[in-house]
Amino acid sequence: MANQILVEIHEHISRQLDDDRKDIAEALSRADEERKMFIDGKMDELKTIRDYLINQFGLNTQKYY
Repeated sequence: MANQILVEIHEHISRQLDDDRKDIAEALSRADEERKMFIDGKMDELKTIRDYLINQFGLNTQKYY
């Protein structure tokens, strides 16, 4: 069960990152640099969380994303 929870967390992070990439494209089309910087920071935080999960809890036999 714990492995399933990790998979679901990684899937959630992946969905968030995909949504953020779309938001960045929209911000760039509107020349909204402030919004782009905010989303970039959010993406960095999500990637840091993902790296932490992989390093601390990841199973070598499982690919999470």
